[in-house]
Amino acid sequence: HVTIIISVFVFITAGAASAQTNLGFTGGALFPVGDFGESADISPYVGVSLEIQEVNAIGQVAVLSFLVQGGYAFLQTASDLEDYLEENHIDDDGRYFDAGIGARVYSQSTPIFISVGASYLNLKIPGQGGSDNGFGGYVGFGFSSAVTTFKLGIEGRANIGFVDDDSIVHFQALLGFGLPF
Repeated sequence: HVTIIISVFVFITAGAASAQTNLGFTGGALFPVGDFGESADISPYVGVSLEIQEVNAIGQVAVLSFLVQGGYAFLQTASDLEDYLEENHIDDDGRYFDAGIGARVYSQSTPIFISVGASYLNLKIPGQGGSDNGFGGYVGFGFSSAVTTFKLGIEGRANIGFVDDDSIVHFQALLGFGLPF
């Protein structure tokens, strides 16, 4: 899986004559819904990304950027389920890990963007034995602005994942900090 992500990154960056690159760090919350929301509650999420945007010969930054990204959430057990798991001595640890690729399209006149992506997922739902692997995707909407030498952003994402014949639906609210290099 890591080989695929690195290959895509090399392919994306090989075509750019000049590129603006940002190393990004995100933090926020993961909001499980549906069946996923019956096992997990709102959980903290942290992530890292590498974003690449082409720059033309006169220094104009392209409206399209590509990302390689990953994130982790320590899933909080839903309150309805937590008491039951404790009483029956069942492991209530849960985790969510994603690693994937994405793209953003920035507005030329405002600091607003839309985003899409696809990810490998590893998920351990609170109260269940082992972890499961799958794939997912997201669509998002955000705001990003350069402040002196770094970039700040806010993004909301709607996610769906497919893990062992189950669909995992959740939303993410993220704050980001990017360092250009």
